[in-house]
Amino acid sequence: MTTFRNEFVNEGLDATLAGLRRYQAAVEETASGAVALSRATGLTTNAAKEFANSIGLTSKEAAASIKAIRDLTAAGNSSEKAFQLLSKQSGLSKKQFEALAKEASRVPPALDDFAGAAGRAGRDAQGLSVGTIAAGTALGNLAAAGATKAVEAVGAAFGVVRDQIGASINEFAELDQSLTTFRALTGLGDASADFRAVEEEVKRLGATTTFTSGQVGELAVSLSRGGLSAQQVNQSLDAVSKAALASSTDLAQTGEIITQVGNTFGGLDDGAEGFTRIADILVTAANNSATTVSELGEAFKAVGPLAAQAGLDAEETARFFALFASAGVTGAEAGTALRGTLNRLVPAIEGLKGNVENLSPSAKNLAGILGSVGLSAEDFTDAAGELDGNKILGSLTDAISRLESPTEKLRSQSPASVTNLALKPLVC
Repeated sequence: MTTFRNEFVNEGLDATLAGLRRYQAAVEETASGAVALSRATGLTTNAAKEFANSIGLTSKEAAASIKAIRDLTAAGNSSEKAFQLLSKQSGLSKKQFEALAKEASRVPPALDDFAGAAGRAGRDAQGLSVGTIAAGTALGNLAAAGATKAVEAVGAAFGVVRDQIGASINEFAELDQSLTTFRALTGLGDASADFRAVEEEVKRLGATTTFTSGQVGELAVSLSRGGLSAQQVNQSLDAVSKAALASSTDLAQTGEIITQVGNTFGGLDDGAEGFTRIADILVTAANNSATTVSELGEAFKAVGPLAAQAGLDAEETARFFALFASAGVTGAEAGTALRGTLNRLVPAIEGLKGNVENLSPSAKNLAGILGSVGLSAEDFTDAAGELDGNKILGSLTDAISRLESPTEKLRSQSPASVTNLALKPLVC
């Protein structure tokens, strides 16, 4: 009896190992068909979202349902049986199921082979489990019960590996779709050196950061749509990815902000070094003040061109925003505050030079306030007479520190000038 039991357990384990070998072979066959899967479904990210919305599901729910339909079909279930199970489990309607099943059917031969092998392995394991339970019941065989547990564990392992393969397939599909879109936007061919450089950088960042290659590929598409050349996209991907990670900001949004600041203040023509410098300015300002990279982006959008025209560079402007943030003024409000400051400071500097004839009353009052604390036009301009961002920031901060009660004193001298000056964030 003992010999029979041992032989039975050995046969069960042998069958399990055989199932695992078939499953492993199916997985190896599937890897080469990952890219083909994306072409077979043919859905872009936007199209996928529209599809989910059209049947009243979220993209996540639709993806999970399609995966479940494929799994049930691979296990040998009929379409009607699959619908009954999913309807009971997820509440899918017949119309939703039919739409999902149509997308689930877009499977290349390689995945069909995988599904068949996985299904056969699952059915072998299931059959072995049933047979083992029957034998255990008849014989009271504890060893057979142990073999049943082993088979169940193997079934669970099948599910884990299958999910991992599914995630890899999805990532391959996203990457292929993004690179296809990038080629279309740039007009580059597969063999183009610029395209190959971007492709390699996307894959490198997908392997070395917490972002997937599909996400980095979408970033490349976003940057290209923002007006960057393929070479500039390649130069910017590393800096944008690091800035997004360091500031916990959305990847595409970080790329948009860095591009915006670079277009306004310059630096995009300086290669990777230029993108890195802009990224460092944003991250440093955000991490050392009460603002975020997203809020800095809104602030730059509100005042960037005026600040650049006034002679400020990106770093000087970011320092203003950090100072405003310490008073609780961030985002577009900070940009508006700086815009108001610059609009009123420029004529006030003319007043400090003695040119007061054509100045508005508020500009004259501001010039008087600045002069009363010992400031002159030279404290705000460089040798050529142009506005100097560092001097402006230092002089205004110094002026505030010299006033016993900055807010009250400015208000008592000229309430209107304080309101219009937009210096309030600096003196709160």
